[in-house]
Amino acid sequence: MQWGTELMKVGYQAKTRPCLAAMLLGAILPAGGCDFVGKMLDFDGKYLFVGHDAVALPGEDVAIRARLQKGNFLRDVRGAEVRFFRDGRLVQAVKTSDEGFAAIRFVPREVGDYRFVAEYMPHGGTRQGAQAEVLLACRGPDTHLFVVDLDRTLVNGGFKAVLAGQPPPMPHSDEVVNRLAGEYTIVYLTRRLDYLGRKSKEWLKLHGYPPGTMFLSEVRRFLDSNEEYKSSTLADIRRRFRGKGFGIGDQVSDVKAYLENALTAIMILHVRKSARPHEIRKQARELDALPASVQVVRDWEQVEKIVFHGESFPPSRARQWLEALADEIERKKVE
Repeated sequence: MQWGTELMKVGYQAKTRPCLAAMLLGAILPAGGCDFVGKMLDFDGKYLFVGHDAVALPGEDVAIRARLQKGNFLRDVRGAEVRFFRDGRLVQAVKTSDEGFAAIRFVPREVGDYRFVAEYMPHGGTRQGAQAEVLLACRGPDTHLFVVDLDRTLVNGGFKAVLAGQPPPMPHSDEVVNRLAGEYTIVYLTRRLDYLGRKSKEWLKLHGYPPGTMFLSEVRRFLDSNEEYKSSTLADIRRRFRGKGFGIGDQVSDVKAYLENALTAIMILHVRKSARPHEIRKQARELDALPASVQVVRDWEQVEKIVFHGESFPPSRARQWLEALADEIERKKVE
């Protein structure tokens, strides 16, 4: 997905003043005031409590984290009591840091999914406050990975459409990812800000995608390029898991990050409905820079053919399709 100039300005401001990040994000959309920010991030404007998923090897000491922020300006909540539960049982109660993070240490002993619920207990624990879910995926070192972006990859829309509402999924993507979940560990890797964690997870649940760890960009990482953020995040994951894997996204920077981390790279090709022939031909020429090993697809049916049937969709094949599409549009204009 393309973030745009305004959003880069947001990233700069957010890096220095995190409490203003959500308000500034709202500024890139039609004016709606502070209440609009609450709706945009899918919370009631009181507390935004977001869990941070993690991966680990058996026996590895890992942090289970959640972040608590308050109000439409998302001020970090310091010194609040947060209780972590697993299977309905209290694991530990801790206080939030200056940045609003609550964290406990946990060592998974066996391969499996470990689900935690963090609860903010206001007013001395007299009533339950906000909740956040955290998924820890513990896998063996040879586990197979399927890494997938969200916007314009699973989500049939760009970033602004995501903030403004509930865009539909890419056709057939839910079926393919669910089938993949039987053999691969699913990792949802997006450069969306972590403020959008709750909304992102709810969207996946709503549309029937399988559980998977979700990695989002923290504000301090937002000024990194898409390739830098995803490549470094994947490097940490691949340090643990060395099995085969696929990575799918809609940008060349996604492809580069996947290749740098020994994943088979799949790029979903998008052509604007209003694109003119010369624009389509330019898009075709840009594919020449991709290695022949990259798979370039138009839809999730082709992704399914790659993963399960061994078919190949090299950049040259996509280039031919784009050139033919440009020719067809030009012929229709002549007619």
